[in-house]
Formats: sequence, C-alpha cells, structure tokens
Amino acid sequence: MVNAASLLNFGTTGLAVGDWLYSAYARTAPGYLPLDSYTTSYLVSSYPALAAIVSPVVTPVSYTATARTLPGPTQSWTGVAYGNGIWVAIGGSGASTLAASSPDGITWTARTMPTSATWNVVTFANGVFVAIASPSTAAATSTDGITWTARTMPSSVAWVALAYGNGLFVALSQSVSAATSPDGITWTARTVPSNTYTGLAYGNGVFVATTNTTTVYTSTDGINWVSRTAPACDNGITFGNGVFVGFGTATATSTNGIDWTTRTVPSTPRAMVYGNNAFVYTTGSTAAATSPDGVTWTAQTLPSSSNWFSIAFGASKFVTVSATSGVKAATIDYAVTATTFVLPVVPARFGTTAYVKAT
Repeated sequence: MVNAASLLNFGTTGLAVGDWLYSAYARTAPGYLPLDSYTTSYLVSSYPALAAIVSPVVTPVSYTATARTLPGPTQSWTGVAYGNGIWVAIGGSGASTLAASSPDGITWTARTMPTSATWNVVTFANGVFVAIASPSTAAATSTDGITWTARTMPSSVAWVALAYGNGLFVALSQSVSAATSPDGITWTARTVPSNTYTGLAYGNGVFVATTNTTTVYTSTDGINWVSRTAPACDNGITFGNGVFVGFGTATATSTNGIDWTTRTVPSTPRAMVYGNNAFVYTTGSTAAATSPDGVTWTAQTLPSSSNWFSIAFGASKFVTVSATSGVKAATIDYAVTATTFVLPVVPARFGTTAYVKAT
C-alpha cells in the first residue's frame, strides 16, 4: 500500500485497490474497508483483488496420500522433480542407469540414465532437468525428462545438494567441494567452508546451505559463503512463501538465512517442499505433516512406513519417492483454498480513521 501521508486529501478519488487513506468521515463497504481490527475477517470471494495483496488465510480442504509403483523392484529412489509437464525420478542402489518419468505422478515409465551411478539429486530449473550422482563425477541433463545427456562434475565427491537461483545452478558435496553452472552443462569447481553439508535452497536473493551442525551458510552469488548460527536443521532446507524452512533434528524458519526461529513439528522431517500454498514434509516412517507458513503444522500420514527420501510439487500434486524397499512412491493430493483474509491495523489519528480501497 502507498504511504498514508500522500493520501491526506480527504475525499480523494481514483485510488487503486490496496491504497489507503485517513478520512474524517465514514467510508463504507464494499468500496472501502476500515483498517481498525485484527479480528474482523472478509471473504476472498467478496474482495479478490484486495485479498491477493494482503495474503489471505489458507484453509485446508483435503489430504489424500496414495501409494504408487515405480519401475525396478530393488531400486532405491532418491530424487524426484517436476518440470515441462513431466515428473522425473532418479536413484540407484550402488550403481544404476535406471530412471523413470511420468506425465501425472501415477503411471511411470522406465528411462535410462547415460551413466551407471548412484544418482542422488535432481532438480528442474531454467527449462532443464539436472541430476548429479554421489560419489561420482557423473551428472546429466534433460529437457524432456526422457532422454538424458551425460555431463561431468569437477570432482568425484559425495554430491548431496543442488539448487538454482540468480541464474546459476549450485551443487554442494558433503565436504568442502562445490560447483556452479549457468546451464547444468558446464560446471566450475568452487569451495565452501569445511563442514558436512545436508541441504541447499535459494530464495529472497540468497542461497542457504544447511549442515549436520548448528551452522548454516549463506551466499548471494553461490560462490562466496558466510557462516551463520541456526538450530540443528541437519536433514535439509526448502524455501516457499517468502520463508526458508530448515528441518531435521530441529525445524526452524528464517526469511534471510541469518535470523532463525525454532518451530515445533509433529515428527522429524526427512524431505520437504512448498507448493499449492502449503509446506509438506515426509519422514522415514508413515508420518507426514502440512503447514501454510512453516510455523503451524498439522500431522498427516503416508501410505506405508518407508524412508521417504525426496518430495516435489507440480501440476497441483505432491510426489514423494522412497530410498528403501516396499512402496516406492506416493502421490499426495493436498487441496487448500484461501477463503478469508484480515487487514492490518493503522492507528486512528486526529479524529480520523484509516480506510483501504477494497474494490
């Protein structure tokens, strides 16, 4: 909203939705709403343009987790991603060329990776799938999730994390090795401070890397890193809705990767992603959980007890894959709707009340 100081000509007309002003006389709905209560709520359906500005309250509608079948009964699936209208799953117990693709996350077709390796991480960004193996120099790219082309990482190390931001793919190993690439094809060796890395995410203009300690690292360029102190988010990190959520022994949130607040969760997250107005995490059991903001969590369940190692969102659904035997994949349909919203309070002054243009 614009600053009230520029709108003190009472009776001003032609304001845009979301602009606000002080008024000496009452302005009525639906054109204007008073900014005088934290408890009054309004229907999104009545004020859709204003609701889009003020972040409406997201209300869960339904949660359904369904077991799915992936190719290869002995395959350990460690990564899943969505892009260009297709789902991709990768993995390998020891060494494998087996991958899979699906148009809907339900029916999967076996695909072939260009190199036999333990494929560990996959992501989609900038129009391309990028997969990396561990420990290995093996990497691969694909624009359609079906045909893969071999690429080479700068060193044979335990690559564990991959993220894209600010025009750059960044890969981290468990130790001091890192790499960057503008396209997922050509990689440049980088170094990071000595630690055991577990996860990487990009958001709000910064990369944030988690470790198996109470230290995280931030970087604005994916090359130079600064040590920060955080709770023990030793399983990984994700970003969504303007907030980082680190998870593991502890779960914590941050908007900048520097200042962290510990949160309470129903179980220990193993993998987490944001989509469809919600964070969803999986675990190494039947437990899962959902949250609209990374702060308040609701316990959910998965179709079987398994090491649900990776989760992704796309095409209005979540897909998770398992790194252990038994059920290898599941789809999660988590429908949410934004039904109501509340407005910020602007204190009255000089006998006037603050109003926002609502329609």
